[in-house]
Formats: sequence, structure tokens, C-alpha cells
Amino acid sequence: MRIAMISPTFPPDRCGVGDYSANLCRELIRQGHSVAVWTLQESPAAIPGLSVFRSPRPWNHLTLRKLTQEARIWKPDAFLIQYTPYLFAPSSRGVHPLLPFWIGLLRKSFGLPTILITHELHYPLHLTPAGVLLGIPHFLQFLALTQVVDHITFTYELHCQRYRRFFFWRKKDFSWTPVGTNIRKFTQSTHAPLLPEIPPSQRVLLHFGGAHPTNLFNHAFAALERIQKELGKNSALLFFIGITEDRLKPELERSPYAHLKNSVQALGYLSEEDVSNWIQKADLLLAPLLDGVSTRRTSVMAAFEHAKPVATTRAWSSNPSVPWDDFCLITPAQDSIAYAEGCLQLLLDPERAKTLGQNGNTYYRKNFSWPEIAKALVEKGSLQR
Repeated sequence: MRIAMISPTFPPDRCGVGDYSANLCRELIRQGHSVAVWTLQESPAAIPGLSVFRSPRPWNHLTLRKLTQEARIWKPDAFLIQYTPYLFAPSSRGVHPLLPFWIGLLRKSFGLPTILITHELHYPLHLTPAGVLLGIPHFLQFLALTQVVDHITFTYELHCQRYRRFFFWRKKDFSWTPVGTNIRKFTQSTHAPLLPEIPPSQRVLLHFGGAHPTNLFNHAFAALERIQKELGKNSALLFFIGITEDRLKPELERSPYAHLKNSVQALGYLSEEDVSNWIQKADLLLAPLLDGVSTRRTSVMAAFEHAKPVATTRAWSSNPSVPWDDFCLITPAQDSIAYAEGCLQLLLDPERAKTLGQNGNTYYRKNFSWPEIAKALVEKGSLQR
């Protein structure tokens, strides 16, 4: 099958959607499909077998004409479109009222299956200026998009359930597809890993995922404090990946945990290989999330890929169909005390920690891995209509 993917962001962009696109392209090619990507990135990462075309932003008649001309030469069998409101819009506000028209015109021009992969639907709807001025236009934009594509797949399971109820006569046109890891496991380093000398007696706590507002930094700080209180001041270190010192320092200073500054370090942005080395070095991965763990959290998927125990939280976005308790330490998102105590108890029970890591790896490979994601998109995503 020849699959045309439209993904405005693509590595080396620091963007979760771009990483998703690259990993999906890599896996589809491995499974024998021909793949081309249309992206805003001027110098995209090289993937063997991938054809690359540049697609300017914002989408307009010139963008569509260029893409249409190139696609007619390349001759795809289906289109996959990566979507958040911010990817195609003329500004960072993500409002592009004509986007559904252009995508509908693309669908009509080729008459091919067109699948929308939705990572974020709209700004949260609430009675604030942003909730009204951004949330409502985003919401209406997404509703219009559902009418011009053949299939919509969500990375949030709850969004899929909601829209299946709303469009009950089109239930089969909505599906849920998890997000795989963006950090592959490297068993042999091609360069000296960026790891400091850490005594075996010191536990390594690792948090990565950047400075996104859904990251509960105080939960991570509370876990470190509880561990040091029980096991000694020098018993554990907490490292953050994906956030720089100038971003992390204010978070620590305005928290009740400023006294932990000598045990906390921001590593900034690292290569995929270095992140893999850090994960393998870690005793416990911390992923406390305001909206709860879900199958779109690549940091959690990376822990599963590396068979490492992960401590996370449960909230509204946590997939109800996934047995998180079988392979995670999971506590309510609003309870930092329970989270900190759970982290301590897991470190005190290395056999349980190892079992959770192994269980997570097994479940991940059967349900969340890139081979399974690619297979689901091809078989269940209406690509073969």
C-alpha cells in the first residue's frame, strides 16, 4: 500500500506529533508499505525508504495545489493526516476556519480513504476568554473536519467514546489508537553516554516530558523528599529530561521543596540514545500527571519499552479499558502524599519493581507498540476500503 502522510512537524522538530509521525513512517515501511510525508520541516530526519515533500503553512489554495500535484505523481492509495488545531493554522492560536474546506477538497480530488489522527481536538471549553475565543472555534473546526474525512482515530480513548456516542450512526468511523514510545531502547552506545558517576547506593529517579503544565512537579519533589527522609539525605537523586535548568529552577524555588536543590538536576534536551541510557540507569521513572496516565503519554510508553517501573497518577484521561494497576504504581492525581509513599515502598521492594517493569513491557508489546499501532491503522483505520 502507498500511504501519504501529512504531518507539518517532523524530526528534528521537538514535537510529540512529529516524533509520532516519524516512528509510524518507520514502522509502516518496515511492514512493506510505501510511505511519503508532506511536512513543514525543511531538513527532515532521514528515514530509509521515506519520500519527503515540503508542505508550507498555513494551508491555503497554494498549499493544496502543490500537494495535489506532487501526490498525483506519487500516486498514494490513502491519506493519513496528523491533527492538532495548531499544526495547520496561520498563528499559534490554532484557528483556521478554512482548513476543513481544504482537506475536504483534497479528499474529493483524489477519492481516496482519508484518515484524521487526532492528538488534540481543541482548547478546553470553559467560560474564560481563551475558553470562548479559542475553545469554541477549535471545537467547530474539528466538528467540520469529521464531516470531510472517512475515518477519525483518537489517541485519547475517552474522546473516541464520546464521539462514538455523539455520532452514533457513524460509530464505525471512529477508533482509538494509542501512541507508542518515542525512545527506542539502545543496547549498545555509539558514543560515550552522558551519565555522571553515581554511587550504587544512590537511587536514580528520572522524570521526562518537558515543562508541560500537566506535569505535577511537586509530586516528583515530594517523592524525593519522602525517600530521603526514610533512607537518608544522599539516598536518591532526581533528574529531569526535556526541561532546562532555567525552567526547572523556578518550579523548585516556588515549591515547598526548595531545600532539595542539591539533589535535583535538569538535563535539558538529550538525544534519543542518551535518553535511553538514562532510562536504563534509572531505578524508577516518575510520571505524575494532572490529567492522569493515558495511552498518549510517550514518557510512560518509553518506560514500558525499557521494562522499567513507572510511578504515575490516575485522573479523567486514564483509559478505563487498560489495567494500569497490573504494571504501574498508580495513585490519584490529587494525592501527592500517596504518590510519594508509593514511590518509597516500590524502591524498598525491588522484586515488585522489577515485576511491574516486566509486566509493563509485555503489555506494551502486545497492545501499544509501533507494530501494533501500524497494523491497527491499516486494518481498522479504513485504509483498505
